[in-house]
Amino acid sequence: MKKISGNPYITVEQEKIKLDNFYLDEILKASKTPFMVILESRIRNNIKTFNKVFKSVFNNFQGFYSFKANFLPEVCSIINSENFGAEVISLPELELALHTGFSSNKILAGGPYLSPEFLEKSIKNEVREIVVYNLNDIEKINDVAFQNDKIQNVCLRINSNKYGSRLGINFEDDNISLLKKILQKCENISFTTLLSHFSTQMNDIKQFKKNVNAISNTKSLLEKSGIEIEKINLGEGFPEAAIMPEA
Repeated sequence: MKKISGNPYITVEQEKIKLDNFYLDEILKASKTPFMVILESRIRNNIKTFNKVFKSVFNNFQGFYSFKANFLPEVCSIINSENFGAEVISLPELELALHTGFSSNKILAGGPYLSPEFLEKSIKNEVREIVVYNLNDIEKINDVAFQNDKIQNVCLRINSNKYGSRLGINFEDDNISLLKKILQKCENISFTTLLSHFSTQMNDIKQFKKNVNAISNTKSLLEKSGIEIEKINLGEGFPEAAIMPEA
Protein backbone atom coordinates (compact mmCIF):
# COMPACT_ATOMS: atom_id res chain seq x y z
CA MET A 1 0.00 0.00 0.00
CA LYS A 2 1.20 3.48 -0.87
CA LYS A 3 0.99 6.15 1.83
CA ILE A 4 -0.43 9.56 0.90
CA SER A 5 1.84 12.41 2.05
CA GLY A 6 3.61 9.92 4.30
CA ASN A 7 0.47 9.33 6.39
CA PRO A 8 0.25 5.63 7.32
CA TYR A 9 -3.50 5.92 7.93
CA ILE A 10 -4.31 7.31 4.45
CA THR A 11 -3.19 4.94 1.73
CA VAL A 12 -3.83 3.86 -1.84
CA GLU A 13 -4.69 0.21 -2.42
CA GLN A 14 -5.82 -1.17 -5.78
CA GLU A 15 -5.96 2.43 -7.04
CA LYS A 16 -8.47 3.31 -4.33
CA ILE A 17 -7.99 5.68 -1.40
CA LYS A 18 -8.24 3.99 1.96
CA LEU A 19 -8.80 5.71 5.32
CA ASP A 20 -7.55 3.41 8.05
CA ASN A 21 -9.31 0.10 7.22
CA PHE A 22 -12.06 1.48 4.96
CA TYR A 23 -12.15 2.55 1.33
CA LEU A 24 -13.11 6.19 0.83
CA ASP A 25 -15.63 5.23 -1.87
CA GLU A 26 -17.51 3.02 0.59
CA ILE A 27 -17.55 5.77 3.21
CA LEU A 28 -18.93 8.29 0.70
CA LYS A 29 -21.67 5.89 -0.40
CA ALA A 30 -22.78 5.27 3.19
CA SER A 31 -22.57 8.87 4.43
CA LYS A 32 -23.86 12.32 3.63
CA THR A 33 -21.42 15.21 3.61
CA PRO A 34 -20.17 16.95 5.60
CA PHE A 35 -18.89 14.29 7.98
CA MET A 36 -15.85 13.59 10.12
CA VAL A 37 -13.74 10.45 9.92
CA ILE A 38 -12.12 9.32 13.18
CA LEU A 39 -9.28 6.85 12.68
CA GLU A 40 -9.53 3.98 15.15
CA SER A 41 -5.99 2.79 14.47
CA ARG A 42 -4.62 6.25 15.20
CA ILE A 43 -6.41 6.36 18.57
CA ARG A 44 -5.07 2.93 19.51
CA ASN A 45 -1.53 3.77 18.39
CA ASN A 46 -1.59 7.07 20.31
CA ILE A 47 -2.48 5.18 23.50
CA LYS A 48 0.23 2.59 22.85
CA THR A 49 2.75 5.43 22.44
CA PHE A 50 1.72 7.03 25.74
CA ASN A 51 1.95 3.67 27.51
CA LYS A 52 5.38 2.93 26.04
CA VAL A 53 6.81 6.33 27.01
CA PHE A 54 5.42 6.36 30.55
CA LYS A 55 6.42 2.75 31.22
CA SER A 56 9.99 3.71 30.32
CA VAL A 57 9.98 6.23 33.21
CA PHE A 58 7.47 5.05 35.83
CA ASN A 59 7.17 1.61 37.40
CA ASN A 60 3.51 2.18 38.19
CA PHE A 61 1.26 4.50 36.21
CA GLN A 62 -2.26 4.77 34.79
CA GLY A 63 -3.34 6.93 31.87
CA PHE A 64 -6.72 8.67 31.83
CA TYR A 65 -8.68 10.07 28.90
CA SER A 66 -10.57 13.33 29.38
CA PHE A 67 -14.12 12.84 28.14
CA LYS A 68 -14.46 16.55 27.34
CA ALA A 69 -12.04 16.00 24.42
CA ASN A 70 -14.46 13.73 22.55
CA PHE A 71 -17.34 11.91 24.20
CA LEU A 72 -18.68 9.94 21.22
CA PRO A 73 -19.57 6.54 22.72
CA GLU A 74 -17.67 4.67 20.00
CA VAL A 75 -14.49 6.64 20.74
CA CYS A 76 -14.87 6.08 24.48
CA SER A 77 -15.34 2.33 23.95
CA ILE A 78 -12.14 2.13 21.89
CA ILE A 79 -10.19 3.93 24.62
CA ASN A 80 -11.63 1.66 27.31
CA SER A 81 -10.61 -1.42 25.33
CA GLU A 82 -6.99 -0.19 25.44
CA ASN A 83 -7.00 -0.26 29.26
CA PHE A 84 -6.98 3.53 29.66
CA GLY A 85 -8.99 5.21 32.39
CA ALA A 86 -11.64 7.94 32.14
CA GLU A 87 -11.58 11.48 33.52
CA VAL A 88 -15.07 12.99 33.83
CA ILE A 89 -16.33 16.33 35.13
CA SER A 90 -20.11 15.95 35.09
CA LEU A 91 -22.93 13.49 35.73
CA PRO A 92 -23.61 12.85 31.99
CA GLU A 93 -19.92 12.08 31.42
CA LEU A 94 -19.84 9.74 34.42
CA GLU A 95 -22.93 7.91 33.17
CA LEU A 96 -21.36 7.60 29.72
CA ALA A 97 -18.11 6.22 31.17
CA LEU A 98 -20.02 3.55 33.08
CA HIS A 99 -22.22 2.81 30.05
CA THR A 100 -19.21 2.33 27.75
CA GLY A 101 -17.66 -0.19 30.12
CA PHE A 102 -15.11 1.72 32.19
CA SER A 103 -14.70 0.07 35.58
CA SER A 104 -15.22 2.41 38.54
CA ASN A 105 -11.64 2.01 39.73
CA LYS A 106 -10.47 3.53 36.44
CA ILE A 107 -12.64 6.65 36.65
CA LEU A 108 -11.49 10.02 37.98
CA ALA A 109 -14.47 12.27 38.70
CA GLY A 110 -14.47 15.90 39.68
CA GLY A 111 -14.05 19.51 38.70
CA PRO A 112 -14.66 23.08 39.81
CA TYR A 113 -18.35 22.33 40.44
CA LEU A 114 -19.50 19.11 42.11
CA SER A 115 -23.27 18.80 41.87
CA PRO A 116 -25.04 16.72 44.56
CA GLU A 117 -26.16 14.21 41.93
CA PHE A 118 -22.64 13.90 40.51
CA LEU A 119 -21.14 13.35 43.95
CA GLU A 120 -23.78 10.81 44.94
CA LYS A 121 -23.33 8.67 41.84
CA SER A 122 -19.53 8.93 41.95
CA ILE A 123 -19.36 7.76 45.55
CA LYS A 124 -22.01 5.05 45.24
CA ASN A 125 -20.12 3.63 42.26
CA GLU A 126 -16.81 3.85 44.16
CA VAL A 127 -14.87 5.82 41.54
CA ARG A 128 -11.10 5.71 41.88
CA GLU A 129 -10.81 9.34 43.03
CA ILE A 130 -12.79 12.56 43.21
CA VAL A 131 -10.76 15.57 42.09
CA VAL A 132 -11.20 18.57 44.40
CA TYR A 133 -10.56 22.18 43.38
CA ASN A 134 -11.68 23.74 46.66
CA LEU A 135 -10.97 22.59 50.22
CA ASN A 136 -14.60 23.23 51.20
CA ASP A 137 -15.69 20.43 48.86
CA ILE A 138 -13.89 17.81 50.98
CA GLU A 139 -16.51 18.06 53.73
CA LYS A 140 -19.32 17.72 51.16
CA ILE A 141 -17.70 14.55 49.82
CA ASN A 142 -17.22 13.23 53.35
CA ASP A 143 -20.91 13.75 54.19
CA VAL A 144 -22.07 11.83 51.11
CA ALA A 145 -19.50 9.08 51.71
CA PHE A 146 -20.64 8.76 55.34
CA GLN A 147 -24.30 8.49 54.27
CA ASN A 148 -23.36 5.68 51.86
CA ASP A 149 -20.94 3.93 54.25
CA LYS A 150 -17.98 4.48 51.90
CA ILE A 151 -14.39 5.67 52.21
CA GLN A 152 -13.75 7.95 49.25
CA ASN A 153 -10.30 8.68 47.80
CA VAL A 154 -9.73 12.32 46.88
CA CYS A 155 -7.21 14.08 44.66
CA LEU A 156 -6.43 17.74 45.33
CA ARG A 157 -5.76 19.99 42.37
CA ILE A 158 -3.16 22.62 43.17
CA ASN A 159 -3.16 26.05 41.55
CA SER A 160 -0.33 26.20 39.02
CA ASN A 161 -0.50 30.03 39.08
CA LYS A 162 -0.33 30.00 35.29
CA TYR A 163 -1.80 33.18 33.75
CA GLY A 164 -3.39 34.12 37.08
CA SER A 165 -5.55 30.99 37.08
CA ARG A 166 -8.03 30.64 39.94
CA LEU A 167 -8.52 26.92 39.42
CA GLY A 168 -7.13 24.80 42.20
CA ILE A 169 -5.79 25.31 45.71
CA ASN A 170 -2.90 27.53 46.77
CA PHE A 171 -1.14 25.73 49.61
CA GLU A 172 0.12 28.47 51.87
CA ASP A 173 0.44 28.11 55.66
CA ASP A 174 -3.24 28.93 56.32
CA ASN A 175 -4.52 26.42 53.76
CA ILE A 176 -2.19 23.67 55.00
CA SER A 177 -3.51 24.14 58.55
CA LEU A 178 -7.08 24.15 57.23
CA LEU A 179 -6.47 20.95 55.24
CA LYS A 180 -5.08 19.19 58.34
CA LYS A 181 -8.16 20.15 60.36
CA ILE A 182 -10.52 19.02 57.60
CA LEU A 183 -8.78 15.66 57.16
CA GLN A 184 -8.78 15.04 60.91
CA LYS A 185 -12.55 15.34 61.15
CA CYS A 186 -13.46 13.76 57.78
CA GLU A 187 -13.20 10.07 58.61
CA ASN A 188 -14.75 8.93 55.32
CA ILE A 189 -12.08 10.62 53.20
CA SER A 190 -8.69 9.30 52.13
CA PHE A 191 -6.38 11.95 50.63
CA THR A 192 -4.27 10.08 48.08
CA THR A 193 -3.14 12.31 45.21
CA LEU A 194 -1.88 15.74 44.16
CA LEU A 195 -2.76 17.07 40.70
CA SER A 196 -1.29 19.97 38.75
CA HIS A 197 -2.55 20.98 35.32
CA PHE A 198 -0.16 23.65 34.08
CA SER A 199 -1.57 24.43 30.63
CA THR A 200 -2.95 22.98 27.40
CA GLN A 201 -1.03 22.30 24.18
CA MET A 202 2.31 22.40 26.00
CA ASN A 203 5.04 22.12 23.35
CA ASP A 204 8.04 23.19 25.43
CA ILE A 205 9.78 20.83 27.87
CA LYS A 206 10.23 23.79 30.24
CA GLN A 207 6.45 23.86 30.78
CA PHE A 208 6.43 20.20 31.79
CA LYS A 209 9.33 20.83 34.18
CA LYS A 210 7.45 23.73 35.79
CA ASN A 211 4.43 21.49 36.24
CA VAL A 212 6.49 18.74 37.91
CA ASN A 213 8.22 21.32 40.11
CA ALA A 214 4.85 22.72 41.22
CA ILE A 215 3.72 19.25 42.34
CA SER A 216 7.08 18.41 43.94
CA ASN A 217 7.25 21.66 45.93
CA THR A 218 3.68 21.31 47.20
CA LYS A 219 4.22 17.64 48.06
CA SER A 220 7.27 18.61 50.14
CA LEU A 221 5.34 21.36 51.96
CA LEU A 222 2.50 19.00 52.85
CA GLU A 223 4.76 16.16 53.96
CA LYS A 224 6.70 18.53 56.23
CA SER A 225 3.34 19.22 57.89
CA GLY A 226 2.69 15.50 58.35
CA ILE A 227 0.34 15.04 55.36
CA GLU A 228 1.43 12.04 53.29
CA ILE A 229 0.74 11.77 49.54
CA GLU A 230 0.73 8.41 47.75
CA LYS A 231 0.46 9.52 44.12
CA ILE A 232 0.89 12.45 41.75
CA ASN A 233 -1.25 13.35 38.74
CA LEU A 234 0.60 15.24 35.99
CA GLY A 235 -2.60 16.63 34.51
CA GLU A 236 -3.10 17.10 30.81
CA GLY A 237 -1.53 19.45 28.30
CA PHE A 238 0.11 17.13 25.79
CA PRO A 239 0.00 18.79 22.34
CA GLU A 240 -1.35 17.36 19.12
CA ALA A 241 0.85 14.80 17.40
CA ALA A 242 1.43 17.20 14.51
CA ILE A 243 2.99 19.66 16.97
CA MET A 244 5.02 17.13 18.95
CA PRO A 245 5.55 13.89 17.00
CA GLU A 246 6.61 10.67 18.73
CA ALA A 247 10.21 11.02 17.54
